[in-house]
Amino acid sequence: MIILRKSFYFAIWLFLTIGTALDVTENRVDRGVISLNFGDITIHSGASWSIINNAISTFVGSLDVHSDAALYISSTSPLIALQIGLASLFNHIDNDGLIVFDSRASFTPSNYNLVGAWFNNSGEMFLASSGIAASSSSLTALGWTNSGLIVFSQNQRNAGSVNMGTPGNRITNDGQICLINQVYRQATGIDGSGCITTDQDSTIYISTALLSIDPKQNFYLKDKDSSMVAAAASRTQTFNVYGFGNGNKVGINLPLVGSLLPPLPSYDYDEKTGILTLRNILVSQKFNIGTGYDPSLFRIVTDVAAGIPSTIQGSIAYMGPVPERELPAVCQIQCKHVPDTPGTDPTEYTSVIVSTYTDGSEHTETDVIDITTDSDGIWFTTTSNFTSVSTSSDEVFSSEENSFSYESSEFASSLTDYASSSTEIFSSGSEQYATSSTEKLTGYTTVFSSTISDGSVETETGIIIFTTNSDGSVYTTISILPQESSSTINELTEYTTTFTTTNSD
Repeated sequence: MIILRKSFYFAIWLFLTIGTALDVTENRVDRGVISLNFGDITIHSGASWSIINNAISTFVGSLDVHSDAALYISSTSPLIALQIGLASLFNHIDNDGLIVFDSRASFTPSNYNLVGAWFNNSGEMFLASSGIAASSSSLTALGWTNSGLIVFSQNQRNAGSVNMGTPGNRITNDGQICLINQVYRQATGIDGSGCITTDQDSTIYISTALLSIDPKQNFYLKDKDSSMVAAAASRTQTFNVYGFGNGNKVGINLPLVGSLLPPLPSYDYDEKTGILTLRNILVSQKFNIGTGYDPSLFRIVTDVAAGIPSTIQGSIAYMGPVPERELPAVCQIQCKHVPDTPGTDPTEYTSVIVSTYTDGSEHTETDVIDITTDSDGIWFTTTSNFTSVSTSSDEVFSSEENSFSYESSEFASSLTDYASSSTEIFSSGSEQYATSSTEKLTGYTTVFSSTISDGSVETETGIIIFTTNSDGSVYTTISILPQESSSTINELTEYTTTFTTTNSD
């Protein structure tokens, strides 16, 4: 009975925790600590979700990103390294849009560990780390398919690694997979006719050569610092390699040593077929590098790159340029830079609140809200307000013709103080204006409504601008706009305040 009761409570907890799915249908930005206990998450076309500085993001349900939709999880702080996971083996990730995991700003290791029943990417996906410490990027779902673009990157290379698929199983790659300062450790068979590209100082390490790799799968060594290493095993495979030359390397995980019986060299190149064979006595691996190589420019070297076993004299480098060879179209897909995350730039917006009291008077508050980061990349919000409250002061200014005259010098002084420092008060007719501190000089427009002796009301629009002179002193400039210009005033201002004055008559 107790067991049944516990099971019942657990089922209720599970339902409350993950039973509610989340549908993102418009752009959304969340900063700081949030929970992803929403169940299944779907981001619909035309919408994006930015999650900034949430150190631990664990998806408890499936994740679906539709075409023309985006999910961003990023850190802007060196103190926050992203830890992102998919909690259940029964859920999936299906990306037709854009997924960005970006922890390049952190000084500590990030960890992307996305398991699940299946993974499918037909869009674009970026998993980025700082590289200051060893980070891990793992997409290890049981079913694994890529027909889009996946970019694994670090700012600098270290012992971190990239893992794709469940070890011992198979993945299908018909798209482009890019490595930037990374090491891909193969632990699965690979199907498909896609491309795995070492875009910058990266290594493709075929650690399980007993699992077959489709001969139509392409490996592209794009730069001179990259390499490919295959474990020497009883099963010899032929790997289709492009871009070999200019000092980059292909090798095995054993020293290159020929055999006596039968007599075979440590390596040989077939100029007719373009196959380069590397041997350690009786075990070998083959690399289809293409034709046109000069055998005299091959050199036996040691690959000492970070993150792979260093085998003395286990690799071959070609000291000449890469011979001309047509590159498959899939390998020509650009390895893009990590996209910027919406909401990671400081921003400012204005909010206006108008309240009406029981006596009919109005209270207007205009808030200027700044969202920015401190020196550690932690986000905070600053609000500066410009508030009008009822008062019974004397007339301060008047409007006549196209000229403006001050009835009180304190008005100009108060305007100047508003632009430069802390809370100040200034008056206009029946309104008193209180201002809190502001971080920068600004300007705004005002509409002057004056009642003249015949009872008619004249309205004029002016621009009040705060600025400094050559000595750094703050002063105020007021310009009256012609009536025909007032229609465009909204394009010039952040907010509008209306002053109503009554002449002494």
